[in-house]
Amino acid sequence: MLRAPLKPKQLSIPARSTKLAKLRCAHVSFRLAGAVPLRQVLDKRGARLNATREQRISSTAMYAEDQSLVVEIREARPELALELVEPPNRLGLGEEASTTLRLTNVGRVPIADLRVLADKPDVLLLGAHDEHGEQHHVIVAEARD
Repeated sequence: MLRAPLKPKQLSIPARSTKLAKLRCAHVSFRLAGAVPLRQVLDKRGARLNATREQRISSTAMYAEDQSLVVEIREARPELALELVEPPNRLGLGEEASTTLRLTNVGRVPIADLRVLADKPDVLLLGAHDEHGEQHHVIVAEARD
């Protein structure tokens, strides 16, 4: 696939890590047209430092460390998929309707704590399905000002 010069492209690079860390991408190696091996150094400067008098009057500009190429490896988290089940086609102003928002944890880590924020908790009914598919309603309406 050929790209125009200076045309940005977002890349997804699958990776695994055995420990938590912050890493900086220092270079990219690739093959041009599948044949010519190339290496592009990603040496970027951060923002120009201007906070102190010394930084402002310095004969050589001072720059912060670049953070745009830093990859942070964090602990695994649950991933939620949301599905609105049979939503109404249209509603009039002030009209209420009942629908289901199905939340499914598609990640590999179990959910330890799930919270819902609603502006009208008195009309919110939460339910859950157990391992047998039985639905149980859980009413946890706590109004906060």
